[in-house]
Amino acid sequence: HGSRKMAVAALRLDHGILKLLISCSCVSALQHTSGSSRREFALRSISGAAAYSHVLGAGALDAESVRVMASSALPGLGPPDVYYPEEFQGRWTVERELYDVSTPAEARGAALEGLVAVAREELASRPNLRYVARYIRRGEHVVADRAFNAESFAAARRGEAERSFATPSASWDPSNPNILTVTDGPRIIEYKVTRRATEAPAATVFGWSEYARVADAGSQGVVSDVPIIQARRVEVRYRWQRQSDAGPTPAREGDAPPRPALIEGLERVSWFDPLVTGFSDLKGAAPVLVTKARIYLRHDS
Repeated sequence: HGSRKMAVAALRLDHGILKLLISCSCVSALQHTSGSSRREFALRSISGAAAYSHVLGAGALDAESVRVMASSALPGLGPPDVYYPEEFQGRWTVERELYDVSTPAEARGAALEGLVAVAREELASRPNLRYVARYIRRGEHVVADRAFNAESFAAARRGEAERSFATPSASWDPSNPNILTVTDGPRIIEYKVTRRATEAPAATVFGWSEYARVADAGSQGVVSDVPIIQARRVEVRYRWQRQSDAGPTPAREGDAPPRPALIEGLERVSWFDPLVTGFSDLKGAAPVLVTKARIYLRHDS
């Protein structure tokens, strides 16, 4: 018992030291790198930080204990994907209505100030978006097709000045759902989920939240040598009517329940300064930007 406690204490100490060493080594290496290689190194170093867990000596701990401990602070090692109720499976036409933008904390730096400016412009001139979303089956579960949905949403968000850009493209592997990369004109944005929570699906309600590290290259007009790092939390809650209350809906193939005619949702997106919050603990942290939107999912006929 005593030796096991000592092993756990030593592992936690090594965990903290290695995180610090990795952070310092990334900064040092970036100082000696230039041009496009700096940008590539930064993206890979931040994305690949999880590799340090292989350096730790587990001692009396098994591999799963090491993985769980590492996942509490490292991107890409969190819980499984969001598993949606069966009713979500298929294609939907989504109407998103942005209705509130607030700034609880001061936005420091051009990147965060730019986020606030874009959100206010969208609220004032184009608060309503319409796009298509898809939810697919993976094994025994229904998950969002994050690549398809990201491409569709990015295209719908574009302003007049951005319509000449190439069609947005996204890279995502359902077997590793914590990482999504979106190319939208000059921008390359990588989202890496570091924390996730989901509700147990009820008969007519469902909700989830995700906290992610966002590496953004190109939002300032040119592709940056080193991407801008931000932190984002998305919270969504859905509700729909039972079929007995909503009227008859055509049955679906197999054992899947019929889809409701309409799913309504509320979305809250909070942006944080990662220099203040880090990527794992939001206790007491005030976001620099909060947007709220109503979401309506209807059958894509």
